[in-house]
Amino acid sequence: MYKLFWEVYDFGSNQRISEKNCTNIYLTLNDPPILIKPQRGDQIVFKNQLNILFDWQSRSAVGSAISYEFEIRELWDEQIDPQAGFLVSPTRYTETTPTNAFLYDNTKPALLPDKTYAWRVRAISISGLDENSVYKNDGYSEIFHFRLTKDCDTPKFPLSEAISNSTVKLNWQGNLEHNKYHVQYRKVSYSKETEKQKKKRKKKKEK
Repeated sequence: MYKLFWEVYDFGSNQRISEKNCTNIYLTLNDPPILIKPQRGDQIVFKNQLNILFDWQSRSAVGSAISYEFEIRELWDEQIDPQAGFLVSPTRYTETTPTNAFLYDNTKPALLPDKTYAWRVRAISISGLDENSVYKNDGYSEIFHFRLTKDCDTPKFPLSEAISNSTVKLNWQGNLEHNKYHVQYRKVSYSKETEKQKKKRKKKKEK
């Protein structure tokens, strides 16, 4: 908070022509938005119908004239830190919205599987035609990144065929994009009597 005092003087005679006035001035810097989802390092399964909801939370005490600039970039060099990679990568898409969320769908530039993307949001406050400098870090949020992965379908039509007392053959229908399979098996516990146990119990009753 600052106290501002002023007086009015006549330019020609340099005589004061007003009383001393005083007012209070508050200078405020708001925090930039907090990114909510996708979270940093998330893996998102790629779908033909792409729908990724980006969500963030405002931390501004400014009035209603606030908009948010959404920006997403593909990280070309995945060997460096995503924060630095974002700053040296070209922008994939940007759009300004008045809401705290943005839906990235098939109407936007295509996103490719097995690629890493990073995004951020900038809060903008405007009075008339001018932009207000009321945010820390010029209104820019943190930078979050996510990995877009292929959709790995589960194997279909699993079948088992007993070859011998100690061998079982397993079959299933896979996908050409599958690289390998992990097979797990376990003994199933059950409470029903076996035929051998039934015969023993029957003999005991006959005796």
